[in-house]
Amino acid sequence: MIKLINCIVLCVIALLATPQIQTKPNIVLIFVDDLGYADLEYMGIRDIPTPHINQMAREGIVSTSGYATAPQCGPSRAGLLTGVYQNRFGFEYNGFNESPTYGIPTDRKLIGDYLREAGYRTGIVGKWHMGTAPQFQPQNRGFDEFFGFLGGGHDYFETDPDAPVQSYKTLLIDFDGERVGFDGYLTDVLAEKAADFISRNRSEPFFLYLSLNTPHSPMQCPERYSPTDDTDTEEIYKGMIRATDDAVGTVLKAIDENGIQENTLVVFTNDNGGPGNKYPALNTPFSGQKGDLLEGGIRVPWIWHWPGTLQPGESATPIITLDLIPTFLDLASHQIAPELDGESSWGMLSRKDSDLDMRTLFWRWDFRGTNPADNLIDFRE
Repeated sequence: MIKLINCIVLCVIALLATPQIQTKPNIVLIFVDDLGYADLEYMGIRDIPTPHINQMAREGIVSTSGYATAPQCGPSRAGLLTGVYQNRFGFEYNGFNESPTYGIPTDRKLIGDYLREAGYRTGIVGKWHMGTAPQFQPQNRGFDEFFGFLGGGHDYFETDPDAPVQSYKTLLIDFDGERVGFDGYLTDVLAEKAADFISRNRSEPFFLYLSLNTPHSPMQCPERYSPTDDTDTEEIYKGMIRATDDAVGTVLKAIDENGIQENTLVVFTNDNGGPGNKYPALNTPFSGQKGDLLEGGIRVPWIWHWPGTLQPGESATPIITLDLIPTFLDLASHQIAPELDGESSWGMLSRKDSDLDMRTLFWRWDFRGTNPADNLIDFRE
C-alpha cells in the first residue's frame, strides 16, 4: 500500500512538472506602413532582397487579394483595430493627431480587448496613430504593454525630449509609460522590443501587434544600406524595405529560439497602397496609389505563416483587414462578436469550405478635412 501511495504521489508530481500544452496559438501581426503591393522580392518584380519575408511566403499562404479598409493609414488602422468599418464611427481621415478629440471612440472595443477576453497577453510595439489623449492611448485600449510612438510617423534616428507627442521626433513611450530615447535605427529598435515581448511571454498565449513605420517617410535607411549618393531616393527606399525585412527576421528568430514556431501564427500585411507620388513605391500591376480607391490604393501584400499547420500556397479569395479579429478569435476558440463586420478566414486558410468569395466588401473614402465627429454615418443601412 505504501509503495502504491508513493507511486501515485510521484505520478502526480511528474504530471504537475510537465509543461501544459498551450491550446491557443500565439499571434503576431506585423503591420507595415505605405508599402507598395509589388515592393517585396517574392513578387518577382523588384530587385530588393527580402529573404525573411520570402521565407514567410514560401512556407505560408500568400493572399493575393488582400485589402485594407481605406487608402490612408489612420482610417485603415481604425478599421483593423476595431474589426468594424471605420465609417460607422466617423473615422474617415487622418485628422489632427494632436486634437484631444482625435481617436477611436472609447465605446468601441479594440483588438486588444477582444483578445484579452480570449485569454491573451496583449502588446503593441511601434506606431499607434489612434490619438494622443490619455483615453485613446494603447494601454487604455486593451493592450497590456506598449513601446512606441503615438503619432503618425517618426524620425528613424533622432528624438527630442522637448517635442510634443505627435512630433516626428518625440521620445518613445516605454512599456512602463515613461518617455525614452533610442539609439540606432528605429525599425531595428522596434524589432528588438518585439523579440523581447515574445521571449517574456512565451509561456502564455500572447498577441503582438508589431506596427512598423517603414517605409513611411521620412526617407531614411540604416547606414548598412545607405547609398553612396544620399539623394538617391530609390536606393534609400530600397534600404528601408530591407530594414523592414531584417525586422521580420528578428521576429521569426525570436519565435524559433523560444521554441514556439509550431504554435505561432505570424501575419504580415500593410495599411494601404504605396504613395508613388511621394517616394518610389510600386503598386504594379494595379493603377492608383495611397489616397485612391483604385486597386493600387487599397490592395496590399498579405502573408499568413504558421509552419506545420498551414499548407503553403496562394489564395485569391478576397479578404480584408476587418477579417483579422474574427480569424484570431476563431483560432482561440472564442465566440466571434456579432458587431464585427469581418469574417473568419480560417476556413480558407485550412482549405476547408469558405463562403468569403460570396460576400460584398465596401469602401467609402471621405477626405473632407473635417472633424471625424462630423462624419458619423452607417453607410450600409
